[in-house]
Amino acid sequence: ADDLKLFSRVSTREDCGALQADLDAFLGWCSASSLSLNPTKCSVTSFHRTQSRLDYVYTINGVGLLRRVSFKDLGVVLDAQLTFSKRIDVITGRALRTLGFIKRSTREFSSPEAVTHLYRSLILPMLDYCSIVWSPHYDVHKAQIERVQRKFLHYLAYKMHIAAVDFDGREVASRAGLIRLEDRRTIADLSFLHNLMNGNLNCPNLLAKVGLQVPQYASR
Repeated sequence: ADDLKLFSRVSTREDCGALQADLDAFLGWCSASSLSLNPTKCSVTSFHRTQSRLDYVYTINGVGLLRRVSFKDLGVVLDAQLTFSKRIDVITGRALRTLGFIKRSTREFSSPEAVTHLYRSLILPMLDYCSIVWSPHYDVHKAQIERVQRKFLHYLAYKMHIAAVDFDGREVASRAGLIRLEDRRTIADLSFLHNLMNGNLNCPNLLAKVGLQVPQYASR
């Protein structure tokens, strides 16, 4: 990889100056290593919950860096307030377009199983990717994601020769072996935690943040 991220908790202008000093130190290392940075390809994002932030201009060789309200990192769109709303807009839009492609391509298919395999192979990976990072907390975002599967279940019911008036999403999902997308994300979270706690993931910094409380029972 040819990218690097510098980050720090910033509450005061002194913190901003310290982060700029880190950036300057990195620039010095690049210069000593005969490497150069293109300021136009570098940017700054401030993550914050409040509406206001410190307006500090970070620079590389005297050139101010562009501020972004969102950016993509390893395929995941992060926004300044970490709502991941842009991420959800991107994946649901892409998933719905792919669902449209599947529906156009399978008009002559008679096998509901084949259609389900396409959904599992082409759409579910989009909706599951890195969900432990961006899994939503707001009901509106959860509903936006579930809407993709509900549209697929309507199409699958048609392939199962189920009349629209008799449509029951839970029944169709059960017959297809599908569970709610929110449940899939919960399983992914639990699987990640299990692997972390059992040493299958080498991430001591994250493990240290897991707080476990063991109840104590008074002995008689």
